[in-house]
Amino acid sequence: MRYLLAIALLVITLSFQDKGKKTILGKHGEMVNAVCFSPSGKVLVSGGNDNKVYAWNMDEKTEITSFYAHSIGVTSLAFTPDGTYLISAGLDNLIKVWRTDTWKLAHTLEGHTLEVKALAVSPSGQYLFSGGKDKVIRVWNLTDFTPMRTLEGHFDHVLSLSVSANGRYLASTGGDRVSKGPGNLKIWDLENWKMAYNLTGETYAVQTAKLNATGTMVLYAGNFGDAILLKWGEEKTVATAKITDYGVNSMALNGLQAYFGCAYNGMTANWNIGGDVVEWPTHESDINSVDLSPNKAWLASGGVDGRVILRRVNQ
Repeated sequence: MRYLLAIALLVITLSFQDKGKKTILGKHGEMVNAVCFSPSGKVLVSGGNDNKVYAWNMDEKTEITSFYAHSIGVTSLAFTPDGTYLISAGLDNLIKVWRTDTWKLAHTLEGHTLEVKALAVSPSGQYLFSGGKDKVIRVWNLTDFTPMRTLEGHFDHVLSLSVSANGRYLASTGGDRVSKGPGNLKIWDLENWKMAYNLTGETYAVQTAKLNATGTMVLYAGNFGDAILLKWGEEKTVATAKITDYGVNSMALNGLQAYFGCAYNGMTANWNIGGDVVEWPTHESDINSVDLSPNKAWLASGGVDGRVILRRVNQ
């Protein structure tokens, strides 16, 4: 009886410890800049300064394929909502579109004059948004993969892009890591293609921002270590939290659960908005990208150490 009880307690203990444990999925030759789950959650892709994209099988936690995607560093990755295409951005100023059934190149999009650093796809799959070092957001029609328009107003690099789940608003961030500047967070109304909000005051770089489902609130973070939830239409701060003493490079949002990839210390962090912040040691140094699986069970991260890491965050 005691033996069976001990076994039962061990199983319970191991099950509890499994939540939050990390799995090193693989390693790039150089630092990883982007991780992204497919809409089905069955595939995770990663891209880095080794110029390659890796695709990973989430069921078996094994590599599916890898290929050279850009002549200089892969910086950002995004899937179309139906999972037919993977879109990559690079330090070579190019955007490339890959078929996910063959992992072959389908289209190359040219227009940016400098490094492309951020991608986002509208929930409808109609629009692709891209931004980077040339300070311009470009809008592409994904029906025929042609340029549509540009959105201008950033004074520095465009660092991240995010579309609200209802497709109404686009959040864009930018700025410089070491010097403060104005307007490093902007909200764009995609019904009229106008800027609807511009963050007042000067900040260090806003590295990442995510909109809530309706687009009426935005959570942003960056090289100041804090996360700030803003009701931007009223310029009202709803909640704030100190995430790290360093900077925040990336974020994933699930309702009131926010996950962060931190600079320098290699920590991922979880903030139950309005509650406490919990940190997990994950990478050896800067984390450049995080993404949450569609079933909300896994947090993927990629960092300067070249590793692609999975952490179970929900059973």
